[in-house]
Order: sequence, then structure tokens, then C-alpha cells
Amino acid sequence: MLVGQPKLLKEVNRDIIKDMIFEEGPITKPELAKVSNLSLPTVNKIVDGLESDGVIRQDGISGSSSGKKAKRYVANEKAGNIIILYYLNGVFRSCLVNAVGNKIYERQAEVNCETGELALESAYGAIDELMRISEAEIRAVGFGVPGVVKSDKRITNISAIPGWTNWKLEEIVSERYKIPVFVENDVKLTTVGYYHTFGQKDGYLKEPCRDMVYIYIGKGIGSGIIINGSLHKGFSSFAGEFGYLAPFEEMEKKDYAQGGGWLEDKIQYFLSQNENGSQADEKYMHYIAASIVGYIVTLNPEVLVLQGKGLDEDKISVLKEEIKRYIPEESLPGFYINEDEECGINGLINFCMANLSTTKQFVLKSGV
Repeated sequence: MLVGQPKLLKEVNRDIIKDMIFEEGPITKPELAKVSNLSLPTVNKIVDGLESDGVIRQDGISGSSSGKKAKRYVANEKAGNIIILYYLNGVFRSCLVNAVGNKIYERQAEVNCETGELALESAYGAIDELMRISEAEIRAVGFGVPGVVKSDKRITNISAIPGWTNWKLEEIVSERYKIPVFVENDVKLTTVGYYHTFGQKDGYLKEPCRDMVYIYIGKGIGSGIIINGSLHKGFSSFAGEFGYLAPFEEMEKKDYAQGGGWLEDKIQYFLSQNENGSQADEKYMHYIAASIVGYIVTLNPEVLVLQGKGLDEDKISVLKEEIKRYIPEESLPGFYINEDEECGINGLINFCMANLSTTKQFVLKSGV
């Protein structure tokens, strides 16, 4: 309970009602009162305030069998925009996103990765351009980066932009623009995007799932983990750093803890040596299969999604046969391949919109 904090309680209630309208609208005041367990007079006051501030708008009238009619409310898509920058292969995919999560403008912006400062200037240029274009207030900026974003906001293991190592990008960019900035790992964002786009109702999966592992294998390797419907990052945000899995054979004397990881070194070697399939390819598939076994015995996910170079249905069949040597068949997850390049962008949009609702997050964590 938020005893003695009436101002914060009002903010909490306003945030809850706003989020319900954004997520469930069109919805009426009586429906909001029923779902939120707030009194109808309280809901009336909050909704009227949100409408007056331009955050929400009316969307017609709802009738009932008793003849009573009530106004329906939805999010006002012009209530404020979000800027997102998703790094991929030397460019930012930069997008302007409206208040309901729809992209309204998109372009690619080159990134100068020679130094951290030059990469930052590239980001500023992309942000400034979108700010000039936007006809609404910018509510936040989000970054998807190919590195580990630690719990203290530092970025590590970012080989694509090494100058950003140990930078707190959120703080740096927020200080310049005086708005919230959110930064997350690209594979974790892709995991969230896939889960919300294809892992739920009417998606690729036959049934909604609660637990999922997403594995990416390309220029870098990594994974994202969904447990009970939420992204799992671990206490130091290191969960899912697939490339650091322990060796499956005698390993050479090398300090892998400083970056890359043993498995990442091995997989990158096989990818560079072999394009069309050979003994090296078989070894590569063996490493992937052994890694997946580790995920299955630890997490027992319902779904395992793979994205990567050379992965197709035939290779998935090979992987499954290899994994069956170690895991009872009834414990195998459903296997899927993702080729949709929008999952990372969609995950970043979802991530930013969720983080803008900080009061609601406080409520959920506190059990208020």
C-alpha cells in the first residue's frame, strides 16, 4: 500500500487507467472501473483529465441491452512520438513511432564506428532529423545495440561499436535531450518482438506459450529467454549470452572471459570455413545441438526459435535428431525458424512503450 503518499497514488491510478485504454481500447469508463477495481467517480475524473490533456480521445458510443450508452475511449495516436534506433550491420534503422506503437517514418542512418564519440554523433544526427520531422512531442528515445546492457546501464561486449564499451548510453543521450532514453541488447529485443508478434494468439505458434528461448547465430551469437511471459536477464543482465557456454572438448589456453567466448570463437570459425556443408558443418551443428541441450535441461522451454546463417528446415531436423540422443522426446520444445527482420524493431517499440509506464511497473513490483 502507498500509505501517506496520495500524490503518488494519484499518479499510479492515472498510469493504470491510461495503460488500460492504450492496451484495451476502445473501452468505457464503467469497464475501466470494473477491470481496475477503482471507483467509477475516480475513473471518471482520471479519464476526463487524460482526455483534456490530449492523451486519449473518444471513439464512439457503446450501447447495451438495457439501453444505457457510454462513451468509448482509445489512445490518441497524436499524443506523443517515440524515436527508436536499432543498430544492424553498420547502420541505425531509425524510426519515428506514434503513441499507439505504429511506425510513421523510417530511414537508415550510417554509423561511424571508428570511435565511440563518432558513433554517438551518428546517433545524434539520426535523432535530430526525426525530431525535426515529428509533429508531436518526443516522449522517449530507444536504442537496440549489439552488446550486453548491464543492470547499472553500462554497455559491455559490444564489438561492433567498441568505443561504447562501459558507456552509460542512456544517461549520456538523456542528458542531451532531457527525455527518457532506453537501451537494450538487440537479440533480447528480437526475442521480445518475436514473442509478442508470433508467440501469442493468432501467431506462428499453435498455442500461446509462456516459456521460450530465442537463439541468434550470425556475425555474433546470443540468445534471449522468456520465462512465464517475461524477459529474463539475470542479476547482471548476462542471461542468454550463448557464446560463453563452456567448452565441449579440451580447449586451448586462452582468456575467453574478456570477450567473445569459447563457443562464439568455434562457431565463427566454422561459419568462415564452410559455406556449403562438410565435416566442419557437422561439427558446427553438433556444437549448436549440445548448447540447446543445456538450455532444455535448465529451462525446459515450450518453444525454441532459431535465427542464423544457413539454418533451414533440413538443418533443424538434423539438430532435433542430435538432441534426441540426450533428451527424452516428450521434453523437446517446438522448434521454429525466424526470418522476419522486423522482430527487433517491434521488440524495441514494445520495450520503450512498456518502460514509459514507470508508475505501473512500480505498482506491479510492489503489489499495490
